[in-house]
Amino acid sequence: MVPFFLCNIFYGFLVLCSKQFGIFIGGDFTLNNLLIAPLYHGHQFVYNLATWFVVPLFVLVIVNNLLFKCFSFVSQKREIILFVIYLIFGVLSIKLSRMGYNTDWYLLVVRTMFLMPMFGLGLLYKKYHFLDSVNTWLYLFVVMLLQYPLLVYYGGTMGNNIAWMTDFKGGMLLPFCLEFLGILFWLRIAKVLEPIAKNSYFINEIGSHTFEIMTHHLLAMFLVKSVIAFVAVFVTINFNFYEFTHNIWYYYCPKGIWQSHFFYTIAGVTLPLLYVLMKKKLINAFPLNFS
Repeated sequence: MVPFFLCNIFYGFLVLCSKQFGIFIGGDFTLNNLLIAPLYHGHQFVYNLATWFVVPLFVLVIVNNLLFKCFSFVSQKREIILFVIYLIFGVLSIKLSRMGYNTDWYLLVVRTMFLMPMFGLGLLYKKYHFLDSVNTWLYLFVVMLLQYPLLVYYGGTMGNNIAWMTDFKGGMLLPFCLEFLGILFWLRIAKVLEPIAKNSYFINEIGSHTFEIMTHHLLAMFLVKSVIAFVAVFVTINFNFYEFTHNIWYYYCPKGIWQSHFFYTIAGVTLPLLYVLMKKKLINAFPLNFS
């Protein structure tokens, strides 16, 4: 949690300074936004909003450790029992959210409850490695076959707005059907790619520094937009300066070409990794000796 709060303080200062230059993205530099708001919604300074999951996950790990000890007397079936309990809590989170219990501190509670079934599924897979022996083509075919009726019935792709615990479609089990199918799909993709990617330095760096990427990718993309804004001062392009200074989700795409987002994505991954590399070099160059 310490890196989480340090990053939040950093972005608080960044927002405070950037407002002096006409960039009005992010909330006010207050004690509430520095220490309290990150605990229950995490969108206070915008740039680091992707870290909203850290606190619910932290709470979930604590709850899981306590329940693991409570169910130590059934250690052989503990993961199965916990998965069932977590699924019940997850369904309850949908019910509570639809009743309006998805604001302030309630938001932290229902977020944590919603994440429980997926966490439980991870525990089950870690212990039993279920479906690993199923042929990959058959496995992916069945997963996509199960997804297709949902796509047809609901008229396209769907997602769960877990950040704000809103806009859940269908019954109270449907959000978890979507999550489970997505997890199962990418679980097999990762298994297929693992023999190829495990020796890749770049892939291993991404996997080892997902927190830094999640925390800083919006700032990295904003830096790209800042370079474009500087160019737009001298060259006439269709760049919206108001949106640039007020909306973190504004991305300049030449002639509206959607594929331009690819370059922002590359920056969102590589620049945080570059920051990690520079931090490592500084630590190695100036080691701290507390002896």
